Amino acid sequence: MLSALVLLATVAAVAINLVRSILFRLRKKRRRAFTAFRSASVLALIYMFVLIVVSMTSTQRVLSTGVPKCFGDWCVTVTQAVRDRSRGVVELSLRNQGNRAGLRPDRPAIWLSDPKGRRVAPAAETGPPLGGPLRPDQTVEKEYQFDIPKNMQFPMVSITEGGWLTRFLIGDENSFLHPQAVTPLE
Repeated sequence: MLSALVLLATVAAVAINLVRSILFRLRKKRRRAFTAFRSASVLALIYMFVLIVVSMTSTQRVLSTGVPKCFGDWCVTVTQAVRDRSRGVVELSLRNQGNRAGLRPDRPAIWLSDPKGRRVAPAAETGPPLGGPLRPDQTVEKEYQFDIPKNMQFPMVSITEGGWLTRFLIGDENSFLHPQAVTPLE
């Protein structure tokens, strides 16, 4: 939540300085226009620098089977993650931890990856959609099947949630260069 407020404050400050720069330019006050533009640029660069430093210094969380990963009021638990030669089976338990209102996860995604950065999308799934609505205190079970390439070593399950804006949140695992939490296949 704090990172979202910092992003909003930075965007507002950059926008205000850009508008000031345009207004000064229209009034033929070039020096003040340049100063306002420079302020906007410095703010944006500082924010991006902090975003990248925090992302690059973060360590990857390796979650064991049965350990929940929470996104606000909803959590997902990898209850089983097994590999049988070229086939991977991942079972999930999705739970709405909130007790007041139903919710719908914001663009959830699941895939397998390896240490070389290769990704594999699910080949098949059973159960309700991953981004489907969850009533208060509801738990839903899902299963995904993956076709694992023969050259893929040490596949790991990655599950994320959030739209494009989370790419710019400091400390969010979806942000640029930030390692994502994974659960290894057994």
